[in-house]
Amino acid sequence: MAEGILRHLAPEKFEVESAGTCPCGVNPYAIKALDEIGIDISQQYSKDISDFAGRHFDYVITVCRGVQQACPVFTGNCKRIHWPLEDPGNVKGTTEEILRVFRNTRNILKALLLDFIGGSLGQAHLKCPFCKNIQKIEVPQGKCLLFYKCRNCGKIIPTPGGNCCTVCGYSDKVCKAFYAQVKRTFSRGGGV
Repeated sequence: MAEGILRHLAPEKFEVESAGTCPCGVNPYAIKALDEIGIDISQQYSKDISDFAGRHFDYVITVCRGVQQACPVFTGNCKRIHWPLEDPGNVKGTTEEILRVFRNTRNILKALLLDFIGGSLGQAHLKCPFCKNIQKIEVPQGKCLLFYKCRNCGKIIPTPGGNCCTVCGYSDKVCKAFYAQVKRTFSRGGGV
């Protein structure tokens, strides 16, 4: 969940990887909890932390109790951060009880990651030009909402010319700068 949230909040700022000590697939409750806030992690897959041993990372954030000791050594000046959260995948109960725990973990991770990137969320209303559905979304303050996936029809909504003031309310300067960066990313075959 942390990978999906950080990719969503700061795609231009971080290249995000995630792994676990016992990879066993992406939990369907995690997919549902993040889908509720407009983040699609259905294409993510589980990786083992040993796959990343010896690679350089600027930050290594461990998010579950007991994982910090199992984390491999990373080269270079790696800053380690540990958030000892309970693993929601270990919770037993009804579907609604389990989903409630995943939602709570999602909200905690989002707050921690916002603090990590130094931002906070603002509210915006987005009208999809394809299906006309209006949806309330959260936008990191000072960041442009350039592309957004409609929760109703699933289509990507680009804002015209990088001017998304009508979408998120941020200044045109922020939009144009971010739009130029995203255009470069897409021209290299990447994505947001």
